Amino acid sequence: MRDLVQARLRYIQNPRDCATARKVSCQINWPCGFGCQLHHVTYCLIIAYATNRTLVLDSSNWNYNSDGWEEMFEPLSRTCR
Repeated sequence: MRDLVQARLRYIQNPRDCATARKVSCQINWPCGFGCQLHHVTYCLIIAYATNRTLVLDSSNWNYNSDGWEEMFEPLSRTCR
């Protein structure tokens, strides 16, 4: 089961053509703690997974790093940023 979920996440998060891929945009500049923001990212990922869409994070001017999520963590996608 774990391998199936990971394979589907890789497939959804790395579309061949980002311009035509269906996406869920998630903003993580909530005025709450780090755990709260991770919870919001997880919620967005669940929605993207359930609707077969690529999750794109908008983390500009993020509370924890003004350069955004991808300066702290691995990008969520290799093909769609």
